[in-house]
Amino acid sequence: MTKLTQYEEIFCQEVVKGSNLTDAHRVAYPKGKYTDKQRNEEGCKKNKLPKIIQRIKFLREPVIAKVERTLIDILNDIDTLREGNMGKDQKLALDCIKHEAKLKGYEIDKSDIQSGGEPLTMNTIKVNGKKVNIKMGD
Repeated sequence: MTKLTQYEEIFCQEVVKGSNLTDAHRVAYPKGKYTDKQRNEEGCKKNKLPKIIQRIKFLREPVIAKVERTLIDILNDIDTLREGNMGKDQKLALDCIKHEAKLKGYEIDKSDIQSGGEPLTMNTIKVNGKKVNIKMGD
């Protein structure tokens, strides 16, 4: 990988943290006298450079892997609960899963425990602000 300047490295780190390109440029190059429009244009230019693209991808990989693994764990827990037919304890167990998910940075938007021995169903969960539909059961 081509060596980055310290400013380019800061820019990449800010993008990975979630900053938009204008703000990432502002943090990486604080002494520059740029208008917001110029910062946006410069941030967009930087974001298209192959060495910047490669570094951002490299910095994101472990974060993405951790999030994907954690989401799989949560879904497996939900599936185990559904298949276990835990009766009265389903609501308590679901609450535990919801709290664990929240601690891990996920939010379960809706849940519905059907009565009469029907399986537990989850409608959606939210991952980093994006809703993911989940179909449980047959």
